[in-house]
Amino acid sequence: MTEVDQKIQLVREAGEIGLELLECDTPPVSRYAPEGDDGVPIFQEDEQFWSAWTQARDLAAKFDDDPILEEVRDDSVPHFAIHTRRRIGGERFANVGFVYGADGKCVINLEFKIEDGWRAINDYQEELTALDIGRQIAAVELAVLANELQSPAETLDYWMTQTLYSTRQSSWADDRKASPQTVSDRVRSAKEKLDFEEA
Repeated sequence: MTEVDQKIQLVREAGEIGLELLECDTPPVSRYAPEGDDGVPIFQEDEQFWSAWTQARDLAAKFDDDPILEEVRDDSVPHFAIHTRRRIGGERFANVGFVYGADGKCVINLEFKIEDGWRAINDYQEELTALDIGRQIAAVELAVLANELQSPAETLDYWMTQTLYSTRQSSWADDRKASPQTVSDRVRSAKEKLDFEEA
């Protein structure tokens, strides 16, 4: 498996976790929850909130063996957060984060390092849809390939025939209004570049 294949696999893993987090039920802390001396609700004693937080935390934690957990109690909206990260080739490549506020509002954060910058899917849970996450994950996959291949045509032909759909090159050539030979040449060139990167 090439490094690019590993990156695409991690992008998809993060996307799947993002979709699972999107489906989490996230009730606010009950107004009847007991409060600490500082007047902030004791999260652990609110059965619905704590159960929802535990489920979301465990989903996000699947992405990392050593997640960073934090509890912020002195903010205007107290919240819990989890931040996870994964590395490829010794460098951090992907992050998954989830912030769950006492008000029931949550933020999903998926980040991927492309060259020297980060591409992020970062929004309130209620503002995202499965389609939003799917489209943005597909865009990150394309960005990973484009960064490696440096050719838009090779990137698209390789992605469509080898990564996304694994469709026949001749079928993709028909859709693309290109000759099967042209598509085949671009895919072969892309494979050579990706293999060369690993040598």
